[in-house]
Amino acid sequence: MQGLFEFHGRLQRSDKRPANPGTYALQFQLHGQPRVSQRDKLYWEEVLDKVEVAPGGFFRVVLGKQTAVEPGVFSRGVRWMSVRVLRAGTLDEESGCRVPVVGQSMRLYSAISKLEARLLGADERLNSFVTSAPKVEQFQTRVNRISEAVEGLRSRLGFLEGGTEQKSIIRRVEALTNRLDDVDREDGRIDKLELELDDLVGPDGDVVDLNERMDRVEGHAPELIAALRVRERDAPQQARLHDLRGQIDAIGVQLAEMKDAIVVLTDAGSKKKAGADANTGALAAVKRTGDAMTGGLVIKRGGLEVLSGGVVCRGATVTTLEASNLVRSPKMLTDSFELRGDFTVDSASRSLQVRVIEGRKASARRDGALHLNSRGGAEVVVGNAAAAKGLAVFGTVRSDTLVARSVGGVAQLFHATGNLSAGDVVRVNDTGDRVARIRKKGDPRVMGVITDNPGVLLGGEPRTGFVVVSVTGVVDCRVEATDRPIQAGDLLVGSGLAGHACAVESPERNAVLGKALAPLAKGKGVIAVLLGGG
Repeated sequence: MQGLFEFHGRLQRSDKRPANPGTYALQFQLHGQPRVSQRDKLYWEEVLDKVEVAPGGFFRVVLGKQTAVEPGVFSRGVRWMSVRVLRAGTLDEESGCRVPVVGQSMRLYSAISKLEARLLGADERLNSFVTSAPKVEQFQTRVNRISEAVEGLRSRLGFLEGGTEQKSIIRRVEALTNRLDDVDREDGRIDKLELELDDLVGPDGDVVDLNERMDRVEGHAPELIAALRVRERDAPQQARLHDLRGQIDAIGVQLAEMKDAIVVLTDAGSKKKAGADANTGALAAVKRTGDAMTGGLVIKRGGLEVLSGGVVCRGATVTTLEASNLVRSPKMLTDSFELRGDFTVDSASRSLQVRVIEGRKASARRDGALHLNSRGGAEVVVGNAAAAKGLAVFGTVRSDTLVARSVGGVAQLFHATGNLSAGDVVRVNDTGDRVARIRKKGDPRVMGVITDNPGVLLGGEPRTGFVVVSVTGVVDCRVEATDRPIQAGDLLVGSGLAGHACAVESPERNAVLGKALAPLAKGKGVIAVLLGGG
């Protein structure tokens, strides 16, 4: 219908967020300017009481039902639609941007209406022309004149199609052909242009070479961008590392100076001691060889220096060990530290023997790391084969390689149903919280095999009411070969014999338990099975 048009918009709050969904009373106006100004002019206005607004502030309305929009509104170009919310008779301020409205459909509809009117007028004139005899005669006269003009054109065309004109045209075509042959000779300009074009866009042309270079650059672009991002991210850490290296170098210089000073002091002390030994009788010193002293030994000054033989002590309390008076913080400098005897921790007697101990300096806020044999790379052994307990770590264990026992696989603790034993094939029960022996051939609910010695155990320590179920890796499994012998490499599924596995010719994928690693000709037995090998 003329004067109507469909409008889609989005309603916004004053803070530019989408309006809440619901029903709103909206005022629509067409302006001459895209924003409020002194030159702004109002061309049309209409108010709709019930406009449904969807989530996100989107709405759709048909305008012009109450006040038709005249096509002349858009005669001078684009008009700008403003939408304002009407609350209790009061209009809100414009919160969204004005939307441009071209009005092409309305102007097209108006033009179509005018064309229909002109066609109706032409139809009426044609009817009146047919019913009027004089007008028919005039029309026939015009047709005759047109026929005469056509005949004149035919006569001129015949002259052009004559032999003389054709010969001249043929001569011109031959001259053009000769010129084209001169241009397209073996060393002609066309051949040269083709060669130059082939050099540019051919298989080995410059354009192909440039494309390949651009492809290589674009291929390295993600790596370069990632490297730049990492470099930008690690820039503060690199700066701190540079400062730390400078401090370490300065400390190394100080240590070298300290070593030189220690050598000088040691030489001076040796000279003094040699002089003191020469005068021990004059100083009334006591010389002992092989004597044992009972009681305590207190050295207030000078320290204790043992040149040979070492020190054997069954009990010692050390308050401070200093390398020299130049070291401000208490330190113990030694190539190796070995403790023979008992080491007491939490009132539990343990034997501790350490070849090399390394670690960073501890502080009040954070302790340094303890490195065991980081330079030599020797193994660190905790416990022995007969020990009942192992190593407890309260935190994250990080390792490049984890080597577990050869059998047992990766296992998980599960609640058990029934009296299960090592080697039993189990499935998940109907409720999904417990495991039970397999009792159906090819049961897709098969989970794994009970084991007493898992390689890696998940779920905590074994406890009452739980069983250890190996779900992957190599484990000893109960099998039966009643209907079909088992060959090494056969795929195994749950058997109808409770707690056993068997081989089938074409098992279902979701029912496969694993792959047999040993044969069994007939009967029942226990063989090694690679769980998950299917």
